[in-house]
Amino acid sequence: MIRPAVYSDDLYPLAFEFYKNANFPVEYDEQDLRDILNQIKETGLVLVAVEEFEIVGFIGGLITDYTLNKKKKVFQEAMWYVTPEFRGLGRDLYTSLVNVLKTLEIDYMVMACLNNEFHDVVDRFYKKEGFTLLEKHNLRTV
Repeated sequence: MIRPAVYSDDLYPLAFEFYKNANFPVEYDEQDLRDILNQIKETGLVLVAVEEFEIVGFIGGLITDYTLNKKKKVFQEAMWYVTPEFRGLGRDLYTSLVNVLKTLEIDYMVMACLNNEFHDVVDRFYKKEGFTLLEKHNLRTV
C-alpha cells in the first residue's frame, strides 16, 4: 500500500539505510537528518510504501517556487529508498508521486541520481520517464 506519510512515521531507519548505501561522501548528523525528514513531512511531500504494517520504502522532497519563475512550482526530491526485498515497490512510489504532483498542479519535478552502483539503472529509468538531464554536481573538501 502506498500512502502519504504522517508525522508519527519513523522514516529515520530507512533514511539511514539510504545514506549508508549511497556512499555519500559527506558525513551526516543524526539529528539534522531527523530534522530534515520532519521538515519534508511537514512542508513537503512524502509517500510511504507499507507492507504488513511496516514502512518498507519512501519517496519525499520539498515543494518550492522555481527560483527563476515564482509562478512555477517544483518538487525537489530529497530521498527515495526502498528496502532491498521490496525494491519492486520503488516504481509504485514514483507513479503515486507523479499522480499526487499532478493533483497538486506542480509544474516540475527534480529527481536526483547519486553516483553509486545504481547510477546507470536510475539514469535509464529517468530517461525512460521523460526526464532531461539538468545538471551535475561535483563535490570536494576545502
